[in-house]
Amino acid sequence: MQDLLTSGRLELSGPHASPVQRTPIDLAPFLGRLGAPFAAELAVTPPGLSLTGDPLLLDRLFTNLLSNARRACPQGHVWITATSAATECTIAVEDEGPGIPPAERARVFEAFYRLDDARARDHGGAGLGLYLCAQIARAHGGTIAAESRESGPGARLVVRLPLAGPPAPVL
Repeated sequence: MQDLLTSGRLELSGPHASPVQRTPIDLAPFLGRLGAPFAAELAVTPPGLSLTGDPLLLDRLFTNLLSNARRACPQGHVWITATSAATECTIAVEDEGPGIPPAERARVFEAFYRLDDARARDHGGAGLGLYLCAQIARAHGGTIAAESRESGPGARLVVRLPLAGPPAPVL
């Protein structure tokens, strides 16, 4: 229910009016706190990497990704990496699960789309988690994509967000 409410709020705001708070977020402690319950290994390069965004929405985005990763590989490794290039931060959540077939990678971000319709709804969700992740990334001026891992089986979900810039001048 909460995902539907958050999704509706983001959709109603439109592409030019953002409901997103702009708070500085130091990525290492933020992602470390989120990854701990999922036993995710964390790497943030360079140290002190930060972005500006809505902590509650970004918490929802990365918690959804981590939850999916852990569900895909209950006993395997889950990683979170954050790197930067120019004005963009790339945050990837990877797992050693079965991965996402190439033909399905764009569709997993559609509302109510599920990879395996045969799964029970109480275990697999309603197909809104990754849709909401995509909306949150867009609301922050970013993107999200599903990829294959470079080393071994599994999924790699990559979020690209603008880095924190200098504070806006006070007029």
